[in-house]
Amino acid sequence: MAAGRPAYQQVILADGPYAYWRLNETSGTVAADSSGNGRDGSYVGGFSLASAALVPSTDEEYAALDGSTGYVNITPAANFCAGTDWTIEMWVNFAAMGAKGASLLCFFALTGFSFYASGNGIDYQPKSGYAASAWAGLPLAVGTPKHIVLSARGANYAGTLYFNAAAHTGSSVYAPGISTLLGIGLPSSYMNYMNGCVGEVALYDHALSAQQVRNHWLAGA
Repeated sequence: MAAGRPAYQQVILADGPYAYWRLNETSGTVAADSSGNGRDGSYVGGFSLASAALVPSTDEEYAALDGSTGYVNITPAANFCAGTDWTIEMWVNFAAMGAKGASLLCFFALTGFSFYASGNGIDYQPKSGYAASAWAGLPLAVGTPKHIVLSARGANYAGTLYFNAAAHTGSSVYAPGISTLLGIGLPSSYMNYMNGCVGEVALYDHALSAQQVRNHWLAGA
């Protein structure tokens, strides 16, 4: 990290996350919430702690999920999207992409939502009965760290996906349902478990601005 440059987590915390899991633990099964709001998660199934570097500006090593049974249960933060404005943010480096893509964040049930990567881009599948929003043609090759942010305003807002700070406007991002299990890398009928390294996952009960997203990207890049 360059002299005088704020630590990545300081930049995130300045924007008031609802919950924030760095996923840089070296032991145990607790995924600590660094937001100060007490919304700790837990590692489940196949995972490896402190597995690999991920965020270019730090020397931290982050958790890896095995693509078969591993995910991070973050249900204590399920209500982050209870209002009409919310944001999902994370760094991820896929080790492999399954035939049905790879989960980023998912409520367990068709009444919730799925946010996932596929061979053609990134998709957001809201609660049952609403059309999916897709951002096609994004470079999702395995082996390269990516900063991904989905920011939504309003129950039928044309949400903005930021991929390494570049903005992409998709179709309407309908309000998600809230169900009994929220997980990082958790699959649904739409996609597979995540296979790869993930970290610095933050959820917000408000929409980040383009400048805030850029500030986060620059702090990590």
